[in-house]
Amino acid sequence: MDLRAYYRKIRELEATLKDTDVVVVSLATPDGGQEGTQTEVARRVACQLVVEGKARFATPEEGAAYRESVRHAHREAQAIAEAKRMQIGVLSEQDITSLRQAMKSLKSGNPEAS
Repeated sequence: MDLRAYYRKIRELEATLKDTDVVVVSLATPDGGQEGTQTEVARRVACQLVVEGKARFATPEEGAAYRESVRHAHREAQAIAEAKRMQIGVLSEQDITSLRQAMKSLKSGNPEAS
């Protein structure tokens, strides 16, 4: 393999891209690479994968769909994390009764009654 040609191809391909991060779609490879997996990688890495024949650039529609799915997954993860932080307290019937009595005494203006 001619390393100069390899890196020249990467530099030329990299010069054609304007975004810093690029969505690529994997290709089936003889060493076990599976076709169709989408990933967002740095421009340099994307060019290396394309030159090596391990991936292709995603179409604009595929890239937009991938980024939307990542945003959706991030929102879901945030919602789950927020739900885990939620604290729930359980009150017994006796606690509820004493709270009601305390509220009644505060409303009537007699806080000593509680």
